[in-house]
Amino acid sequence: MTALASLRTALPAALLFFSTAGASLAAPDHALIERGKYLATIGDCAACHTKQGGEPFAGGLQIPTPFGSVTTPNITPDKRTGIGEWTEDEFYRALHEGIGKHGEYLYPVFPFTSFTKVKRDDVNAIRAYLMSLKPVRAPRQPDHLAFPFNIRDTLSVWRGLFFAPGVFEPDPAKTEQVNWGAYLVEGLGHCGQCHTSRNLMGATIPGDALQGAAVQGWFAPNITADMTRGIGSWSEQQLVSYLASGVAPMRSIAEGPMATVVHDSLSKLKVDDLRAIAAYLKQTPPRAEVSGGSVVPVPAGAAGVYVSNCASCHGLNGEGVKDRIPPLSQNGTVNAEQPQDIIKAVLAGLPATQQYGPMPSFAAYLSDGDIAAVANYVRSRWGNNAPTDADGFLVREIRQSTPIMLAGGEGSTQCPPPVNEKERAIMERAKTDFGELLRTTQSANIVLRIQEIVPKIKAKAHHVSEADIVNGLTAAFCPVVAERETMSVAQKRNLLDVFAQVTYAEASGMLGRRYSRR
Repeated sequence: MTALASLRTALPAALLFFSTAGASLAAPDHALIERGKYLATIGDCAACHTKQGGEPFAGGLQIPTPFGSVTTPNITPDKRTGIGEWTEDEFYRALHEGIGKHGEYLYPVFPFTSFTKVKRDDVNAIRAYLMSLKPVRAPRQPDHLAFPFNIRDTLSVWRGLFFAPGVFEPDPAKTEQVNWGAYLVEGLGHCGQCHTSRNLMGATIPGDALQGAAVQGWFAPNITADMTRGIGSWSEQQLVSYLASGVAPMRSIAEGPMATVVHDSLSKLKVDDLRAIAAYLKQTPPRAEVSGGSVVPVPAGAAGVYVSNCASCHGLNGEGVKDRIPPLSQNGTVNAEQPQDIIKAVLAGLPATQQYGPMPSFAAYLSDGDIAAVANYVRSRWGNNAPTDADGFLVREIRQSTPIMLAGGEGSTQCPPPVNEKERAIMERAKTDFGELLRTTQSANIVLRIQEIVPKIKAKAHHVSEADIVNGLTAAFCPVVAERETMSVAQKRNLLDVFAQVTYAEASGMLGRRYSRR
């Protein structure tokens, strides 16, 4: 009876011990989750797994490919529609081998060809972070791929030709910093997915690694150490600044998809990690032979188009204005192997950035031929040596696919939305608090209106930049201008451009200084 009584006494204590130990094992590892969150930011997972207006990581974004579009899945921990039932091994297999939970091949629009290099511990940390998120019920939406690409089993041929699982192997001849940069660029950062050209089967071409490629109407530039086409002549600080803010002083500005990558991912990285990326890119070998590209003779009138429309800001010799207007001489976008990005900049203009003011759109003022001519002109002057291969047909194609504020033709009401949450918040605040002021803003009172609105925005919106204010207010003013039936497209576009420029001057303090001198 004594032994039985002892057992009865010890048993609850033992059960309590195992229960407590189990709870401890199941408790979230906050350090692991935080590391996973940071690694997921490096991988920019939210960008692809979040549709516009949708819940973060709940999928639903349609990604276009030459073979149709692929819809991204829900990667929240919802057990029915997300990854809540995935084991660590299944999650690792997806990233490392490109194979889903049920053994299905994953389409390589999911960059497992890069993620295969990511260490198992890092993959586990990412999974821990995703599992800590709020579950979102979001059933998988169908893909829209042409036959036979809609049959997953056909991917076995593609995989046999173009994919072999592997892990990152540091180069013993390189420094620890360079190897870490290589791990980030080649693995989680998956930079080569955009900056490397692809073959007809959609696979990246190893010999063209990071040499630049056309992506969804943009050109992801050469980011090797090439002195002409790449970043070889950039200082490390210029490159780090570009990664952190989207602006390389006196070099280049991030546009389109790259601007989004900077905002959502790179700007949130530690400075040491950005320096490692820069160190790695600065030592990547340039292509042995670079094609000069096709050449279209630059017409004599191109200089006149530039002088009339561009020189007042960028200078007669493309020198720009320090800290206000980027130079065109030795500019990375201007010198890119293909001209899509410079054409888009001329057509749609550029939003304000942390360093530079907004650039107006010339879509309503310049013909396709004039834009091609000026693109070729700046690509062949002031030490620039890019192919002069832009023509009116290319400009027309880009014009048709580029969102341009109020420049889509007579009666256009096109007003592309802001690109980030701070700009969207300012746009909505402006519509709510200053709707009447915006509706009554005209050329004659534009300075007074902006001097009234901007200080109030600054007082209420904390932790926003000058660029956020300019871009958010311009987005709020765009639909107001679009409704003015008595104005031509060119007049609307001009008013919107003036509004952006004056707002930038007021937000940066230049407008007050300008008037205080009088």
